[in-house]
Amino acid sequence: MHQRSGRDAQGQTHSHPCYARDQCELGGVAQKVTVALEDDLDGGPADETLRFPIGGTEYEIDLSTKNATAFRRQLAPLSAHARKARGEHPRPTRPAAGRRRAGGIRAWAKDQGIAISDRGRIPASVVSQYEAAATNS
Repeated sequence: MHQRSGRDAQGQTHSHPCYARDQCELGGVAQKVTVALEDDLDGGPADETLRFPIGGTEYEIDLSTKNATAFRRQLAPLSAHARKARGEHPRPTRPAAGRRRAGGIRAWAKDQGIAISDRGRIPASVVSQYEAAATNS
C-alpha cells in the first residue's frame, strides 16, 4: 500500500491510501458536502428557507416547520387584506418631469423632420441633437 497526494480547490494537500496505482486518479479528492440549516429563531434544525420582501428589500429566514407555520399564521391577517404585486418586480415608472422632457424632445424632433415613434425609448442620437440645439439657442 502507498499514499497518493492531491490538492483540493483551496490548495490544501490531502493524502489517501491506494492499493494499486490504477485505482486512483492523480490529484483527485472526493468530497461530500452536507449543508444543515439552522433555525434562525431557536437554533434548532431548520426545514425550509422563507423569502419575503419588505420595503424594497428581500429577506430570507431559515425556520423549522413549527416556526414557519407560526410565521405564516402571523402574516395571515395582513396578507388577507393585501393585494398581490404584479410580476416579481414592479416596473419602475418614469417621473412626470421625464415624461414632459421626452414629450418636448419628440415635438422638437418632429419639427426638425426627424422620424421618431410616439412611444418607447428615444434614440440617443436624437437626444444628443436636441441637447445641442437647446444649448445653441
